[in-house]
Amino acid sequence: MTSALFINGIFEHVLEDIEAVQRDRPSQECFLQPHSSGRVAMFRRVAPSVESPIRLYASPHTDFNFVYYVGEIVRWEDKQELTVARRRHIRRIIKEIQPDELELFDGNQTSGKDSVNLITVRSLRRLAIVLPVRHLIKCSDGQPYQERARAGKWSEVRDIGADVVSDESATLDMNRKVAELSMLSDEELRTRLKSAPALPQRRMVLSLDFIRNAAVIVAVLRRADGTCESCLKQAPFMKRSDGSPYLEVHHRVRLADGGPDTVENAMALCPNCHRRAHHG
Repeated sequence: MTSALFINGIFEHVLEDIEAVQRDRPSQECFLQPHSSGRVAMFRRVAPSVESPIRLYASPHTDFNFVYYVGEIVRWEDKQELTVARRRHIRRIIKEIQPDELELFDGNQTSGKDSVNLITVRSLRRLAIVLPVRHLIKCSDGQPYQERARAGKWSEVRDIGADVVSDESATLDMNRKVAELSMLSDEELRTRLKSAPALPQRRMVLSLDFIRNAAVIVAVLRRADGTCESCLKQAPFMKRSDGSPYLEVHHRVRLADGGPDTVENAMALCPNCHRRAHHG
């Protein structure tokens, strides 16, 4: 799986300034200078470029435990190794569009101790839905990134895409696209299928869930005794896990609409009736 870089605890004004510039000019070079004398190891192995950018996930210093920004890294440089011409070029850009970062950049010319990484980013934007950092998986050990109480430098993580949407909006978006494409002729649909990529893009879909009462589920299933409470037919199959009849507990008034999580508001349905209750 493709790697991405997560940087934890970037000063929020730095991210806001870059987003403001790149909102109208997505390809405009802007720079991040993490406060560390250690080099980003993954860039020694995989060099980002304009042709092959690496995804960037970033949390602000005001909230370490959520990803607020996503962008693309198109270059990494060690500031100690910059040529005079390259340093002059970068300084001109920073002075023009990131003036608050100029002192940090200039200070490195003499000390050479802190902030050796110079990361060029483009297309930085704030996510409409912030992403909990625990959804990021570290490449080093395959474990979720742990929440922190302070800035934790950076980590190589798996690339999960640039979009984070709600479960509801993802469903609505797919339904809209299906409705639009249903209007195409068979020939137009075949043409569309031929030009479509075989492998889908990735995105993170977050859902708001309810902590349901397990006792209600058990009581409703016992009441049904293996029979769908809508069509009155037997459950379509037995669960492999424990051999019990497979039925799904449905709320007559949805929890999302303020319905109570009670036995009286719930019923055991077969999969077909459950789908009909939601989509029929």
